[in-house]
Amino acid sequence: MRKQLLLYVLLALSITACIKEYSYQEPEPPELFRCSDERLKPIAKALWAVEQETPFMGKFREVYGKPLWDYADVLEEDNQVCYFVPLLHERCDRSIETIWFFYLENGILHYAPISRDTKGMAGTDQVGVFDLKSYDVFGADNASGLIFKDPPAETRVWADHYYDCKAAYAGYDGAEGFKGITCKYKRIWIEIIDEVEDESGGGEGSCINTGGGAETGYEGGGGSNSSSASTAAPKASSIFRNSRMTETNWKTLERMIEKIEKDCVGSNLYNGLKQALGGKTLSIQFVAPKEGSSFNFDGNTAGIKLTTDMESNQLFHEMMHAFQAYQETESSYKASLLNKEIEARYAQYQYVKKLKEFSGSKWEKQYTKTSVGIAIREIGRVIDNKGYIRSGLFEENLTIQVELAKKQIQKVNDYSKLSFDKKKSGSDTFANLRTLSKGC
Repeated sequence: MRKQLLLYVLLALSITACIKEYSYQEPEPPELFRCSDERLKPIAKALWAVEQETPFMGKFREVYGKPLWDYADVLEEDNQVCYFVPLLHERCDRSIETIWFFYLENGILHYAPISRDTKGMAGTDQVGVFDLKSYDVFGADNASGLIFKDPPAETRVWADHYYDCKAAYAGYDGAEGFKGITCKYKRIWIEIIDEVEDESGGGEGSCINTGGGAETGYEGGGGSNSSSASTAAPKASSIFRNSRMTETNWKTLERMIEKIEKDCVGSNLYNGLKQALGGKTLSIQFVAPKEGSSFNFDGNTAGIKLTTDMESNQLFHEMMHAFQAYQETESSYKASLLNKEIEARYAQYQYVKKLKEFSGSKWEKQYTKTSVGIAIREIGRVIDNKGYIRSGLFEENLTIQVELAKKQIQKVNDYSKLSFDKKKSGSDTFANLRTLSKGC
């Protein structure tokens, strides 16, 4: 999707050139994708092209609000361009609570809707940017009551990477109380997008999907009966159920499964899970990115939650958990949740690193720059991609590596209290991967 959107950006620019040369009148995009700033038009047009192929704006607007392109700020420096596009939601009275942040670097466009309470944002001085954008949109009548002016001359020199500084005041004209200086510190915004330490399978910030074809683009509302689901997505509807899911969502899910099946282990995973279910299906639900993807199992019912920005490797991860759950008793499964998490993450790593879009992606960064990702990658020094101990190494080596991965994962809040079965050997941890690797 990242490559796809980059292509759309280049296409939008080339179309502009063609219009000038041949006087062709391109159809006007709808209001949600229209802006007057020439610097933003290629991005808006690229998103409009994505919307035409795989509708997403309906759900996006429902969750985050509509983009106010003409109130956007653009910062350019060192071959890097940052865009701050305020999002207006009807539930927020005279206040901007979310900003659609984009940055363009080395020809790749990254983005995320970032809110005041987004992980990495809350508690920083950058929360003032939301008040500043509220003032830009609503003027002095904004919900915070703050007004912003150019800062005093003696305060206009700031540390590296601070830009567009404004002085905040409270009160009324003639009786204003100085509240401090608000600047845009772009590094914090970029780090939120690049941040993958949440490793829960669906972070707040994400690069535009790099998968072959549009994997994202889930839409909300509507419904589909079982017959339409089986027609639109025969593979997906064989293992998943959701009577309210739209045909568009079913087709998107189907494409992800088809992509997973192109991998030998992925194909065995799909067919193995289908066989384990024995004609039954897992419930599936799509949730906001901040909720995170997950697999839930109570012995009687099982289901998967997927974030609306997820990619095929995240679906692979949750399908792996579902397969694990059906290979042993409920009590045994629940007593070794962290063991299962380590196996699922390692299997996911083996899957995603083979994808053509892996190089330079956020996933490559995860396995080279985060403590959890590095710990998972390092397991590969002891076992191969099928889960077998490498020649010259021993069970003790694998036990040590599993223990290191366990400690790193436990540092992540959502996983700190997961059960870990110490009685299982290192090899036991990767038994399902070995099963799924047969014939590969």
